[in-house]
Amino acid sequence: MNFYNLFTTFLNEKNIEMGEFLQNNKQVGDVCQAICDTCPSEQSKIKDILVQIDFSNGNVYHFLNHLSKAL
Repeated sequence: MNFYNLFTTFLNEKNIEMGEFLQNNKQVGDVCQAICDTCPSEQSKIKDILVQIDFSNGNVYHFLNHLSKAL
């Protein structure tokens, strides 16, 4: 399964809303698009972190907020 399919499946399962705004007025969809557009090595690291967040029942929005600071 490619990263895009894995990522979108994960977001759908977690009911992540693409139109929701994060703390710095970036939309979740914009951050997710940037994640899909990044290089494969960064996508691999992001996937590993998402697996950890999922395993610990963490908050995906906290991670997306963190990533949005770089945009």
